Amino acid sequence: MGERLIPGGASKYAAVKESLDACHTFTISSGSSSVSATMSALSFPPVGQKSAAYGVSFTVDGTTGVEDVVLALKGPTVMGLVYGDVNSVDVTMVEGLTNQALAKVSPATTKVTGST
Repeated sequence: MGERLIPGGASKYAAVKESLDACHTFTISSGSSSVSATMSALSFPPVGQKSAAYGVSFTVDGTTGVEDVVLALKGPTVMGLVYGDVNSVDVTMVEGLTNQALAKVSPATTKVTGST
């Protein structure tokens, strides 16, 4: 799991969302290995002032990896959260983690923070 809080408000949220909306396939690389991944919009309960969610899927040695990516806006802060698992992601877990991450953000937060 990873989360990132960045300043930028609505304009930063819109720019990141536009990039995510346009991304449908990409390559994940580690060392000399790489795999193709697909990404599509997910249905997800609304969080923050604005939000969007995406599902990522890839296969490594016959095992399917999945990640949910949540983008949300709260005040001047954009929050990105990624949670991954094998075969499927528990949406209730991701919703809880998203709400916990957003609870850290006060409407006046402007500094960059992150954790992985």
